[in-house]
Amino acid sequence: MTFEAGERVRVLPSGKPGHVRTPAYLKGKVGWVESLIGAFPNPEELAYGHSGLPERPLYKVGFRQIDLWDSYTGPPKTTSTPTSTNTGWSLKGELRERPSLA
Repeated sequence: MTFEAGERVRVLPSGKPGHVRTPAYLKGKVGWVESLIGAFPNPEELAYGHSGLPERPLYKVGFRQIDLWDSYTGPPKTTSTPTSTNTGWSLKGELRERPSLA
């Protein structure tokens, strides 16, 4: 599964034990793909001494601060993070447009 810039994605709320690449605060959250960074060996597999192949795409994904933090009271600004998103990690969202900052 590949994603295009502007597509909405939801980070899967996986409870996978051990070393994981996806930060806990992003699990279950919705953002949008800003760009494809490239394809790289899977860091979760590398952490356990495996080859990390096949390579997985790494995307820059945007999230609204207000969507990440329950107690956030500041302006609804956006943050971006390089996030490994691939089959099993993210789902294409139902909505295609970038969320409003208002």
